[in-house]
Amino acid sequence: MQVIKNINNNVSLCLDSTGREVIAFGKGVGFIRPPQIIPLSKVERTFYNITEIDFEIIKNIPVAIMKASIRIVDEVESNLNTTLMSTTTLALADHINFAIKRANESMTLDMTLQEDINQIYRDEMKQAYLALDIIYEETGVRLDKKEAGTIALHFINNQIEEKDNQQNISEDIIQESIAIIEKEFKLDIDRESFNYSRFVTHIHYLLRRTLKNKQIQSENRVLFKKLKQEYPIAYKCALEISSLFNGKLKIELNDEENLYLMLHINRLCSRDMQMNKEI
Repeated sequence: MQVIKNINNNVSLCLDSTGREVIAFGKGVGFIRPPQIIPLSKVERTFYNITEIDFEIIKNIPVAIMKASIRIVDEVESNLNTTLMSTTTLALADHINFAIKRANESMTLDMTLQEDINQIYRDEMKQAYLALDIIYEETGVRLDKKEAGTIALHFINNQIEEKDNQQNISEDIIQESIAIIEKEFKLDIDRESFNYSRFVTHIHYLLRRTLKNKQIQSENRVLFKKLKQEYPIAYKCALEISSLFNGKLKIELNDEENLYLMLHINRLCSRDMQMNKEI
């Protein structure tokens, strides 16, 4: 890679062998002056299609945090057998940098969604807890365990679908599921709401897990029976959505998956029903 411009001691703007601009990150690469060539052995990560915002992030993030983010992304992709979006490393590094600043200022994070995330996205949460260890090893800062939930969201939201048809099936199931919920609850779902986004994320992840023959397994049978009685409309919706999975993918959702479907359906609708009342 030929250096065009040094950004800081560890980052340079370069041209690759095809003439494309690329950001090269590695300890000391910023000391290699234009138009010299950076040995590939010195490059720890490359970033293409960098925006002005990305430039600002990468210029101002300490090398230890960048190393932590790179290690975390590599571990997640390996352990979850997935591919994360190319922007994940920088976004995660920016998140870690801000989290450390908050920790140094004794600002605590109230992660009310952590238990929900832990129940539904167990693999990602496991990786998030490991990420806290990596951050400590690279920076010397031990972040609170409450940070794991927000770190896990980077892994949940940035996984690249393996096949185009899987994405199409997912979108079909989401739209048909929303149609079922709107019909049964007699309301219009706000597509811009946070709860809608959470529901969509849940369906995406549910699809990925079921296609890998991995369904949630735990001892929540009593809670499942209780919610069936307390939220009959949500239960009816969950059964109809389960039928979608069965009809499109020949997958039979277990009671545990139906339980979490009911919880997300109820959360999705309770907010919209309240807004309709206020209007």
